[in-house]
Amino acid sequence: MVMAIRVHRTGGPEVLQPEELAAPTAGPGQVLVRNTAVAVNMLDIYQRSGRPHPNQPSFPYIPGSIQVGTVESRGAGVAGLQPGMRVVGMGRFGAYSQQTVVAAERVVPVPGGLDDAEVAAIFVRGLTAY
Repeated sequence: MVMAIRVHRTGGPEVLQPEELAAPTAGPGQVLVRNTAVAVNMLDIYQRSGRPHPNQPSFPYIPGSIQVGTVESRGAGVAGLQPGMRVVGMGRFGAYSQQTVVAAERVVPVPGGLDDAEVAAIFVRGLTAY
């Protein structure tokens, strides 16, 4: 079991509900990441508040699209990402959880010496600049 934050309806921060859920598993082309830091982005707020957006999730959902953590396991067909490797990943949803399944193609290794919270905070900004 893992703890996650889920949203069952639109609203303010009060709709963020902690829940215990079954632990996810990585499927083909995916990695399971044990999260140590997650980003809070405007997209998360737009989705939670019901502001129109092309990536609006269905309820209930786990918000968050960026997480930093350690690869726990990998699904079939994943090369180059090993269990124990520190990574930052970007998915559609699910980062507000102790563990997140992410497409391996959306995960990159984190160099040593960088703080997890700082990496989570700057990752999208770096992609925007790129």
